[in-house]
Amino acid sequence: MGQAVPGPARQRLPGRLLRPSRLRKVEQHDGGLRLRHLRRRPLGAARSPRPSRCRPRRLLDGNRGGDPLPVAPRLRPGGFEAAALPLSVVTAWEGLVDRASVRRGQTVLIHGGAGGVGHIAVQLAVARGARVFATGSQADLDRIHALGAEPIDYRATTVEQYVASATGGEGFDVILDTLVGATLDASFGAVRRYTGHVVSIIGWGTHSLAPLSFRGATYSGVFTLLPLLTGLGRAHHGVILRAAATMADAGRLQPILDPGVFDLSSVMDAHALVESGSARGKVVVTVAG
Repeated sequence: MGQAVPGPARQRLPGRLLRPSRLRKVEQHDGGLRLRHLRRRPLGAARSPRPSRCRPRRLLDGNRGGDPLPVAPRLRPGGFEAAALPLSVVTAWEGLVDRASVRRGQTVLIHGGAGGVGHIAVQLAVARGARVFATGSQADLDRIHALGAEPIDYRATTVEQYVASATGGEGFDVILDTLVGATLDASFGAVRRYTGHVVSIIGWGTHSLAPLSFRGATYSGVFTLLPLLTGLGRAHHGVILRAAATMADAGRLQPILDPGVFDLSSVMDAHALVESGSARGKVVVTVAG
């Protein structure tokens, strides 16, 4: 163990108590909901960063390597952000980096760019140098723009229209679908011929691959929980989280939190908010210990 060093300054947000010893987050899982909790060290306790040969900046640039350590350092935006970030960033990373190898100069489309995974995916693709477009509702367009993407109002713009305006009709190099259903079907016809790649993070439904095959493009699915269930590839999640911590420290990755304040007495309200689809970011439940 190294010598203890002071941790980052704690910020007090209006209406929130930043002193829980445990944090919990409401998540969607296999069609239902569940709570995850993150233990935190007692106030005043700090731990020196563990030395590692992992090179998160090289990972960010698209080169994998380094020690696959499964434990990530504490993410610095704060306890709430640290609780909200891991699942989304691992999902987005596996899709954009591990499957699609997004890189500088490519044109990327994120479906659901203001959503829980989508807003992290936008920031990740922007950080890797891609030109990023993202779909959303009218209410989400300003948020998407603030994240660094060019917003597309999916209700006011047809697939043919935004493919023509964004890519000159050539199609996107990479499309990440966080919504599935008809959106995934539309993605198969919006990807670039021969070299385009479509990634989906949800595997429900039955879809025809014919439009994708006729374009000579490729498809990948992401199931983030597979390493947790099987143990295969679990160490790579630690590598991803270390790279994410570096991005967060540099101000290049910031999860958006719903402004609602929830604890165990209002946990059912948190569930209802997630079920309604009206949450304006990640929903975090605090548990004072």
